[in-house]
Amino acid sequence: MKDQGKTKEQLISELADLRQRVAELGAADTERKRAEEALRESEERYRTLREEAPISLCNVDLNGKITYVNKRFEEVSGYSREEVVGKNGLKLGMFSDETLNLLVERIRSRLKGEPTRVLEVQFKCKDARWIWVNRGQSNQGVGGSSRLPTFFQRYHRAQAGGRGAARE
Repeated sequence: MKDQGKTKEQLISELADLRQRVAELGAADTERKRAEEALRESEERYRTLREEAPISLCNVDLNGKITYVNKRFEEVSGYSREEVVGKNGLKLGMFSDETLNLLVERIRSRLKGEPTRVLEVQFKCKDARWIWVNRGQSNQGVGGSSRLPTFFQRYHRAQAGGRGAARE
């Protein structure tokens, strides 16, 4: 045993050091638990905010697959989550060919790190109505992430520009 040649004072000192270290580890564990709980609460607030947002939200991966839509997207588009999540949004018939080409170019630009602006496009709802939406991408999700968070904000305007038109 290593402690056989130590004095009583040395052993008491080592014991005090060990007790101090145990107390520090306990405090660190308590702080970690508090941080984990704060993170869970923050994530829940974010989920609620995203789900209840007054604008349509749609996350799309780099291959065009829709990974998330919120309630507002369902309300505006008429599509349920089950109908779109997991499917390629570029192949669902929601955009004209002209708009699809523009969207593909914008994804390429984003992957190169180039900024994009909000895009004004027509979007085909489930009931075959074309509505105008502002389509944009947040800066989150590029540079290491496989998601391109996208928002759709419906607005009213004259039908100038024709079916499926897109303009920056």
